[in-house]
Amino acid sequence: MVHCNRRRDYKLFYVKKIGRAHSCLGGGIGEKGHPRASRKWVANIVKSILKEQPTYRAIDLKKKLLREFGVDIPYGTAWCGKELAQQELYGYAKHSYEQLRWYMDKVMETNPGSIIHLEYEGGSFTRFFISYYACWKGFVDGCRPILFLDDTHLFDRYKGTLLVATALNGDGGMFHVALCICGTDNENDPYTPNDELVIISDRDKGLQNSVKNCFPCSCHSYCIRHLIANYKNNLSKKGLSTPLRDDCVHIMKRAAYAYTMHAYHNECNELKNKSAIAFNEMLNMSPQNWANYYFPGTRSPFLHIFGLCD
Repeated sequence: MVHCNRRRDYKLFYVKKIGRAHSCLGGGIGEKGHPRASRKWVANIVKSILKEQPTYRAIDLKKKLLREFGVDIPYGTAWCGKELAQQELYGYAKHSYEQLRWYMDKVMETNPGSIIHLEYEGGSFTRFFISYYACWKGFVDGCRPILFLDDTHLFDRYKGTLLVATALNGDGGMFHVALCICGTDNENDPYTPNDELVIISDRDKGLQNSVKNCFPCSCHSYCIRHLIANYKNNLSKKGLSTPLRDDCVHIMKRAAYAYTMHAYHNECNELKNKSAIAFNEMLNMSPQNWANYYFPGTRSPFLHIFGLCD
């Protein structure tokens, strides 16, 4: 504690009293829930980080403050500070949801032909779907009949799920088709087209059931990147050593890209000889939904369809 005073005849301050002895390390700043480590202070620290890393986690922020400032704050303070920083940078999520009605009208005014669906229940937002005219028209007229489906959870105050559908353009680049914000994955959808599409997604059970019910004429395939990650994780849980696990993953990947029955079964036999556990694990992942050999749809001569996500 230091007590200072300003001299009247000079524009100077002088120290009247100073306590040199400290009873705690760092003046108490390392204590949990320190009163000076408010969420506003946390927000000022994390704001510059969120500009470059919007998905920066509250737990990482908590560790950063402890490492760099010696401040051990509760997780709730870190989370609230991050939320406050996001609000100062991007506005309030509540206001954004309230503006969806206005946004829907403006889209239909400036982008006629777009497909938008907005639902409210009891005055509260429930679902929002949008596909701009250029997106769905471009997919129908100029893209390969392949759709990639994925979802991600929203971790703001209101939670929810973001669903996206992406295609491939003529140059093999990613082409946005549609997006939806909803509470959870919803399997109730009356849309059942007769078009033959190739749907590529992870093995989410909700997506599996929805594709089966809503796209009965389409081929549903699994993303090889997600499969390999799950396969590697499952082999680790079963106790396979790292070198053996990596060898099995490479063999499975070659099996996924094999186009002929002979090539596919050669890879399967090699995997079986390498590890019966790894072979059985691969069979449990439904090869008919990701191996090129089993693929029933129209093949592209310039594209390894199941390697797109790799």
